Amino acid sequence: MIWWTKALKSLISFDDGQRLDLFRIFPAFRRFLAARHHYAQLRTGADILFVLVLLSGFFGPQEARRNIAVFLTWGILWPGIVLS
Repeated sequence: MIWWTKALKSLISFDDGQRLDLFRIFPAFRRFLAARHHYAQLRTGADILFVLVLLSGFFGPQEARRNIAVFLTWGILWPGIVLS
């Protein structure tokens, strides 16, 4: 069975035998997340991206269609809050 078909079946199945374990399918992903220095690199990259979005929001173009901060706030953040 291909991993993505198993993923789709695990989303609609309530059986524990159908659960998808991404760490077993992708062992490199598990090793990447288990290493502390990788976590620090991911966190640093996310912090830099966050600061860039804030700067875009404060000093970027005032048109909503051209400012990425407006899209991320209204198009990603609020629907994410509603769906969580």
